Amino acid sequence: MADAEEVKVGDGTLVKFRGAWNEKRKGENIASFSNFECWSSYLNENIIRFFKKGKNVSVRGSLVEDTYEDKNGNNVRTYRFRVDGFDLLDNRKGDEGSDEGPGF
Repeated sequence: MADAEEVKVGDGTLVKFRGAWNEKRKGENIASFSNFECWSSYLNENIIRFFKKGKNVSVRGSLVEDTYEDKNGNNVRTYRFRVDGFDLLDNRKGDEGSDEGPGF
């Protein structure tokens, strides 16, 4: 995970970050990446506070599909994950608190 960043959108604030996870397929580790966003001011405060590069989190929410036309006229689909809640999963050496972080 990369550090989360705030983006002003009209009167609101969007928090976005890029997440990564590993999957095992046929004995091979596959790295996957996705863009995440959150529009909740309460969650955003805590995402900015707790989501740091390398932090393990579990997120809840929904997948959002977007489409756009590229420069060649092809329709392209992209996906992002809209966060509705999260749990902090670990604390690495030097982090404060218990092994399980707060749930939001």
